[in-house]
Amino acid sequence: MKERNLRIVGEDNEYIYAKDSCLQYIGPSSKSQLATNASQLAIHRLSRVTSKYNLSHRDSDWANALLHNIILRSYREFMPSSNISLRTCDLASGDVFVDIGCFRGYLSLKASKTVGPKGLVYSFDPINSSVNILKKQVEINNIENIRVFASACVSEDYDHQSISFLDAGDGSTNNSVMPDHLSVQTRSLEVRCISAAAILSQIANTHLSSKRIVASITTNGSEFQLLKEMLRQSPVSITCCIPTLYTYAAIQKQLPLFRSQFPAALINHSHPWLQVRLDK
Repeated sequence: MKERNLRIVGEDNEYIYAKDSCLQYIGPSSKSQLATNASQLAIHRLSRVTSKYNLSHRDSDWANALLHNIILRSYREFMPSSNISLRTCDLASGDVFVDIGCFRGYLSLKASKTVGPKGLVYSFDPINSSVNILKKQVEINNIENIRVFASACVSEDYDHQSISFLDAGDGSTNNSVMPDHLSVQTRSLEVRCISAAAILSQIANTHLSSKRIVASITTNGSEFQLLKEMLRQSPVSITCCIPTLYTYAAIQKQLPLFRSQFPAALINHSHPWLQVRLDK
């Protein structure tokens, strides 16, 4: 961790800024509206990870929250431990990385460096505050290979241009298009939506030389359905990863049928991820 030189470098009324030896990062400021709505207890808990690496800021829980997200969503994803980095362990130069449910894009930023100028990153999230933070990070890092979309990803049988999206409004990942998935109080937002088929069509239209797609799908409840659609409709070899944290019950119930539907797929079920690779 020390060689990365990760540190907080500033704060204004909107954002807290951090940087390391490779990238600059942004998170919500303690003075922002998002901070007003957040659970202070939940934010304070994030200091446990930063304390472990001697990065904790005693005077700013929101600085700790930003550092926590960088460590959890970026650094750990590119560590040697295979069960932690299943979303990115196969990622290589020239690939297309699809980050569905990208949050504030800390994983997308790192993936953009891995795929390089010959690859592309497509990042999708329905929450405008998260999308705006990712766009700001893309701008300050002068990144040209990330495409950001303010959209929820839906199954192919949903034929509307928008969908009711449930969000806790506290800057957390307590959100979903599935009402039964959340146990906290939420508000309903009407957001744009996009299907897996439309995402794959956009990728095909870029005319990249890439022969492979790597996708991370974290949509808090609808992952398994989107996983099947991505595998079925991708025109090139594809590796998809979904969290077992939100989908354990569905995985146990549907995995036998899934294996029969995709007999050629290579499946790696290692907590906390399910990775599926299908060569075409």
